[in-house]
Formats: sequence, C-alpha cells, structure tokens
Amino acid sequence: MDCELATVKRGTANVAELCGPAPERLLRPAGGLQAPSLRAGRRTDLLTFEQHLQFMDLIEFLATVKTPDAFMSGLRNAMSDLLPYETIICGIARMMKTGLKPDYMLQLNFPKAYLDMIRGNTDVMESYAFQAWRTTRIPIAINFDEPNRQWPADMFQVAWDLDFRNLLCHGQVDIEGNFTSYFSFHRISERVGPKHCYVLRSVAPHLHVTLMRLREQHESAQPEIAIRAPIESDLTAFQMEILYWLQRGKTNWEISSILGTSVNNIKYHLKKINTKLRVTNRVEAALKTADLAVG
Repeated sequence: MDCELATVKRGTANVAELCGPAPERLLRPAGGLQAPSLRAGRRTDLLTFEQHLQFMDLIEFLATVKTPDAFMSGLRNAMSDLLPYETIICGIARMMKTGLKPDYMLQLNFPKAYLDMIRGNTDVMESYAFQAWRTTRIPIAINFDEPNRQWPADMFQVAWDLDFRNLLCHGQVDIEGNFTSYFSFHRISERVGPKHCYVLRSVAPHLHVTLMRLREQHESAQPEIAIRAPIESDLTAFQMEILYWLQRGKTNWEISSILGTSVNNIKYHLKKINTKLRVTNRVEAALKTADLAVG
C-alpha cells in the first residue's frame, strides 16, 4: 500500500506519488495520537543523525510551547532542517461535505488573497490540497516543477502569483470523523519528497496535541468583557469579544485570526452588533461602547 503521497487527479491537476510502501507501523487509522518511533530499521535512512536529533528537539518544543505566537515562530526554527518552509496555516476544523469549517486557526505569513479565495463567500475552506487529503488521509505534496500539474486553474494561478512554490499538508481526524486538525506548509525551499512526508506524518500527532492545548488555553484566557451598553442590546459573549478587539483598532482579518474564526463570520456578527446597538457602522459601535472594560 502506497501511503506517503497520493496520486490525485482532478481537472488538469497532477499530484505525484513519491514514496514506496510504508512500513506497517505507519498504517494506523487517521486520528491516532501515537507517533511512530525512529528506531533502527524503520525508515531511519530518510534522516541523518543530526536530523534525528532535531526531530527529538522538535517533539520537546511541541510539548513545552505555551503560546500561539511562540508556536508559530518557534515551529519554523524547530523544523528548519526537516521541513524548511516559509508560511503555514493550521487549525481545528469541522469536516464538511464541501471542505473544512475552521473553529480555531493560526497562520504565519499566509497570504490573505489566497485565504479569501479558498474561503469564497462561506465559512468553509475549499482547498484542493485539503480535499485531496480528506480523500486519502495521508500527506499531500504538490511540487511546482511538475509538468502536468493537477490543480484547478484559478487556484494554481493565484498560488503561482503568490510564489507558494512547493507545499505539503496533513492532519489528524477525531474518532467520529467530525473534527480534524490540519497543517498546511507552503513555500518549502526544497522539492517535497519521502523525507518530508515521513517527518510530517510522524510529527502530526504531536502537532495535533499541541494545537488542541493552545486552543483550550485560548478559550480559557479570553478576557471577560463588561460593556455598559443598553440591556436591550442583548450582545452575546462572542460579540462582546469582537467589540473588545474593535476598540483596540483591530481589522476584521486580525479579529478573525485572534478569535479563530472566519472574516465572513466576523462581518456577520458586526452587522448584528450594529443592529443591536442601533448604530450604522463599526466606528459608531466602537464609540457607543467606548467605556468597554476588561474584567
């Protein structure tokens, strides 16, 4: 069974299958949280001795990192010799028929233009790489030097214009198949091959646990916000969080990243906020709740 990379055909796309049969220890159901070891005789030839050491340092980093910012900045350094990338988007999402609906999202240097495109007019992310991974549940790699690229033309053109170069994505699905973590690495400076797939598949369970921990910390650390708005405004806790960040000059994109949701969802709630506060725009909403305080 070939399970490092899938051959996926759609439209004019072509994702090359780069690896041979994977060892039995790697053929676990999606969502398992036990990472494969790096013992002798188990594909250790894919990594140098120094890379093995870096892999162990990476696992220690993931077990101890405490904040989303430290995770985003430190992960790239921790993976520098294993998977040298420049940009990443990752998160926790609900599995939908048409794609992934983000519940918590982090990103580093991820172009807003591409994110807006894969979101479209809904909260569901419809990425070709995500869909290919959803079908196979194994690491999906796309190298830009392949002559017959199997990728929807519009997505490929935007990715090409943004210099996305090579990409690799993978995730971990829960037992019931309703939620998943996902990790999509872009602008990888090397041609993606067996080593990178092996590393990502091995570290994905640890990435999953780290992301879940950061998400729980994020939810428990959200400030309790007291807004002296009229009682009849009936603002929800989430809408008060939006107002909190609106007061601090954050854009819709920044608020969506902080709260782990989509820009469209923020826009939707801003309209609700305006209606409830009986104002016409975000500036008026911010002024009307200028006495917003953190409890």
